[in-house]
Amino acid sequence: MDISSAPEAAAHALAGARVINAELLYQPRPASLSARAVFDHALRARLSSLTADDGLLLLVNGPETLASVAPLLAVFPLPRRAALAVNPAPLEAAPNTPRALGWETPERWQAMQTTDRWARLLAAFEVADRVGGEGWLALPALDAVYSRPLLDWLIQQSQALGGERPAAVSPVTPYQHYPLPGVRTPPVIVGALNSAFNRDETLPSRLAAGSAQGVWGKLSLIPRAACSVIRARAETDVWEDDREIDRVLREAGWTTRGLWLRDPVLYHQTPPVFDRAGLKAVIWRTLHYSLHIPAAVPAGTSLLAQAARPYGAEDSIWYCEARRLADEVTAECMGELAAVVARCGASWVDWGAYRTVARAGDPAVEVWRKR
Repeated sequence: MDISSAPEAAAHALAGARVINAELLYQPRPASLSARAVFDHALRARLSSLTADDGLLLLVNGPETLASVAPLLAVFPLPRRAALAVNPAPLEAAPNTPRALGWETPERWQAMQTTDRWARLLAAFEVADRVGGEGWLALPALDAVYSRPLLDWLIQQSQALGGERPAAVSPVTPYQHYPLPGVRTPPVIVGALNSAFNRDETLPSRLAAGSAQGVWGKLSLIPRAACSVIRARAETDVWEDDREIDRVLREAGWTTRGLWLRDPVLYHQTPPVFDRAGLKAVIWRTLHYSLHIPAAVPAGTSLLAQAARPYGAEDSIWYCEARRLADEVTAECMGELAAVVARCGASWVDWGAYRTVARAGDPAVEVWRKR
């Protein structure tokens, strides 16, 4: 499969597709056996959701990443597929952040215009816009696990909820960590991540009423006809790209709807989180990127809410232990984050090849890459 940097070529290859599934791959398949098993399982599941009427768009950081997934792609020989190499562009007028924050070798850091995820999202929207016609753009996260029944259901919901034009829809699941058989993950780790991120008891009802965010970053199905307005109006310096896409679509008159879905057979997430260190990394990143929310200091997020009662597991000893672990790790991260913000006025996280800087009260982030 050839790699290109031309959206026009990708659009030509995908012409006529009903659903264009965009995979945003920022690095090669993991080297760790456990992490690779999880990655491969999730990607195979998503590829199995596509039929000959659909298309696959791979947005990668370079040829090495594309080559690493080639064995998986060979099992699903879709007639419509394309690969683009997409990375963020440098920012010419860069701030003095590396020196101000005391980074090692500050002269070696290059500021970027956007996150690498935003760069690939914009490329996906451009390709989908160029393909045109009726149809959808699917944007799954790397840990999203589903197959064709979910995609068919989302298409039906998009058509039913949108009225004269289809809605942008996203499934929202309480199963944000679901173990993969054969990969050792302690139940307390699975439960702790689910406990940490399922503390808003009002979310299902708010989603049903359309009063909560409709486009979610773990998986969204967006009408291709809406892609041009996103490209034109989105503020791409904010970290929460899904929330920004939702804002743009709603202001432009499109319906967006998050759909609460509690069936893990249809849809769940399986992230490469196997131990306490992995759990802490996820919670730390979430608190870091929540610095801008004007709530608790230094971060405002549902992670800090009182734990909601579990669904069907009120008396589970595993749940109680998991909730205690989630509370413990969250408090630990909050203390460390507060110390960093008090000392530096900002926090930063390394993700892939990039370092992202967040500041309290500021929804915009800075993105840096070491030369």
